Amino acid sequence: MGAGFPGLAFRGPPVIEALTRYDAHLTLMVRDSFAMGDDRGSPTQQLDLKPKDRSPMNAGPVQLPGVPFELVWALAPEHWEPVVGSASRESGVLIEAGPLSDLFASPDDLEPSLNAPRLIGVPDSRFQLSALVDVEFASTFDAGVLLVWANERSWAKLCLEHSPAGQPMVVSVVTRGLSDDANSRDVEGSGTWLRISRSTPGSFAFHAATDGVHWSLIRHFSLDLAPDDVVRIGFLAQSPTGEGCRASFSQLRYLPEALDDLRGGD
Repeated sequence: MGAGFPGLAFRGPPVIEALTRYDAHLTLMVRDSFAMGDDRGSPTQQLDLKPKDRSPMNAGPVQLPGVPFELVWALAPEHWEPVVGSASRESGVLIEAGPLSDLFASPDDLEPSLNAPRLIGVPDSRFQLSALVDVEFASTFDAGVLLVWANERSWAKLCLEHSPAGQPMVVSVVTRGLSDDANSRDVEGSGTWLRISRSTPGSFAFHAATDGVHWSLIRHFSLDLAPDDVVRIGFLAQSPTGEGCRASFSQLRYLPEALDDLRGGD
């Protein structure tokens, strides 16, 4: 659990106001804020909303460009806002996790930590979801995450995470009652592309890419699913040892189909 990056400070605790402040126009604001187009090469720009408070927003549905189903907050964040690029493909969402927030069921007989904010929805039976994940690292294990969720004892996450050595890394966790924890590869800078997918009812895969085009297999796995479990996917931010973490997810791409080849690089 190494030192964070210098010069990054977090503001104080949130000022709690009524949660209905954004109720009426939230989805409209998100949809209307996105430009049209699809230019992979243009840099992503973050919308400068500069809210006056840090209140959690309402738990109503959120519609993001590139994701054809509604997402809801299974656990509300400290703050979130749309990320807007020069083209709709570059847009997405920024999530801010609060202090000591995590999603992990330790195999060391510790109490599970399930308090990380997560925005999830129900995909097709077979799917691919990818995003450019960028994290404002400050503390060890700060991370931006793509999440596969069935229930509190069956889920998996693909993370861009701040390692104990102070190096951003691609990390995967699969939970079947208890969580494992597998480090994959170092990442240069604060961002990389991550992808989660499902090919059959029992087959999930994690991939990562430096360019959003050429993908490397990180993990191929199954989850313990009951007949009535509904699989949900989405986005999460965490700060297990720190005072908070902001992660942005942009260039979102969703396909309602299985991958042709898990190891083919596409």
